Amino acid sequence: MDDVELSIQGEMAFVRLRRPDQGNALRGVTFDALRKVGLRLQDTPPRYVLITAEGADFCTGLDPDPQDPLYALFEPVARSRDAHRAAEIVGRLRSSLETLSRLPCPVIAAIEGRCWGAGLALALVADLRIAASDATFCAGETHRGVLEGLGTLTRLAVSTGPARALDLTLTRRVVTAREFAAMGLVSRVVAPGEAMSQAIELAHELKRQGTAARQQTLLTLRSMLVRLEKELGPLETEGAARAWVSGEFVMMGAPRE
Repeated sequence: MDDVELSIQGEMAFVRLRRPDQGNALRGVTFDALRKVGLRLQDTPPRYVLITAEGADFCTGLDPDPQDPLYALFEPVARSRDAHRAAEIVGRLRSSLETLSRLPCPVIAAIEGRCWGAGLALALVADLRIAASDATFCAGETHRGVLEGLGTLTRLAVSTGPARALDLTLTRRVVTAREFAAMGLVSRVVAPGEAMSQAIELAHELKRQGTAARQQTLLTLRSMLVRLEKELGPLETEGAARAWVSGEFVMMGAPRE
């Protein structure tokens, strides 16, 4: 079974993570699959994109399996302390997620269960997030010895301020959907099991707005955010590269939750 499934239903494209038995954790091939899906959608853009997942969790973070090829990418750069090469790998992983944020249409994430670590990075590339009331959020992968560099720290700093971004990332405090909504990071909190249906309803609401006005509002806001992220993003990439080349992810064995 592929890690990511793309299905087109009319004007909507559904991007679905498909590793429910592993909490939809992101492994090396998942990043590749997300990039391919994003590039395919760029070739023929839909009117709306919904990011979702099978099973109880949206995404629990990076795959904890120390044998995953993702970690093998970083082992030689950790041995050689090659931060430049590590930054290139981090940039490629981040770009895989951001292919979805560059689509010329609203991107909505429907979140049930855990949205942790790298999973939060994926959710944050969406323009809007709908979360079940019992969903939980947790930033960072510091317990695995890495700053993953996928954009979470940058987007949290832009959206919530640096102090809160630091608190969420270093403590890995588990945050409820309602608390995340109060921070402005979740658009709507809905009943458990209804995130997808409500995300579809939100897309229908957007359809009732003027096409040009909706498009320009989306692109203008994205441009504002991108301008801020361009200043901060390289700092996150540099920090992530230094964390990866420290080799802590090898010594910690990419432990499970």
